[in-house]
Parts: sequence; C-alpha cells; structure tokens
Amino acid sequence: MNLDRLRIEMTGTYLVTTQTAAYLIENPGNQAAAITRYPITDGSAPADLEVADLRRDAEPMTLLAIHSCTIGEPALLIIHLGGEHSDVPETVRFTTTVASIEKLADDTGPTDGVGPTEKRGPAVGGRDPQDGPP
Repeated sequence: MNLDRLRIEMTGTYLVTTQTAAYLIENPGNQAAAITRYPITDGSAPADLEVADLRRDAEPMTLLAIHSCTIGEPALLIIHLGGEHSDVPETVRFTTTVASIEKLADDTGPTDGVGPTEKRGPAVGGRDPQDGPP
C-alpha cells in the first residue's frame, strides 16, 4: 500500500524511498520504532546530488520522532544512533526529497516469508544489504 505521509504513531513496516536512499522503518507499536538507512549505490540518484555515507548506514537505529515525512518534500527524522555513539542523545537527519512511502507489513505478521527474527533490508542499488558492503 502506498501512502502520501508517514507519522511516528503509524505501526507496521514501511519503506521510505528518497532521491538518494531507502529507509526501512519498523514500528511494532509496543516497543521503540527502528530505522535503517540504505544508500542508493547503483547510480540511479540524480547526478546533481551526492549520495552521502552516514554513520550506522545499513544498521538499525532507534527512531525517536518523525517531524515530517511527506512525498515531494525532504523528511526530518529524530534518531538515536546507539552502538558506539550511544552517548549522543539524539541526532536530526534531513533526507533528500521523499519519492515514495510504501507499507510493507503490519502488526499481523511479516510479508514475503521473512520472520521477525530474520528481517532483512530492501534491495538497494541492485544488491541485498545483508550481503555486506559493495
């Protein structure tokens, strides 16, 4: 199901695609939401935009808030990096323009046979992120 806007209170699993990255957002509703960023690496990003490498790319982080996430506009996300950056209380991330928001799964269970303990990120740039760096 495609959406125009995403809010933090919306439960389920979503794929938010921007001009330079895909964001997998998992919000079970009964615990903290998670976000994982997968930069586009196949050259399909607009030539005038640089695809940045950010801390914790392809690693889940805690999504604290979605200030805005609407198709046709940059998203503004508040995240907690965790891991070696756990001393940083929160980080603000602006994205490039949001191209699509797709609901992948809801609270009723996983889609495509991937169980909750076997989650994987979206194929971005022609590769599965679980395969490691390009």
